[in-house]
Amino acid sequence: MSDMRVVIAGAAGHMGRVLVRLVQETAGLKLSGAIEPEGHVAIGEDAGLLAGAGRALVHVTSDMDAALASGDVVIDFTIPRVSVDIAGLA
Repeated sequence: MSDMRVVIAGAAGHMGRVLVRLVQETAGLKLSGAIEPEGHVAIGEDAGLLAGAGRALVHVTSDMDAALASGDVVIDFTIPRVSVDIAGLA
């Protein structure tokens, strides 16, 4: 069985970084996407390194469509307005 591909929305925030670390450390899960809004300082950064979990080879992006398409599940740690958008796209 293949790993579940997880996308974290709000990946560069405090809780988002915790979630990235937990995904990196959990057998059966694979980080496949990391989302932050356009213009965020973390755009382009490796989400694993940003979270202190080692290189993930997943870069923080504002391209929500592409990030969501890369995963099986999304964990949303953003704000209510963005959560509505994510739910609609998911």
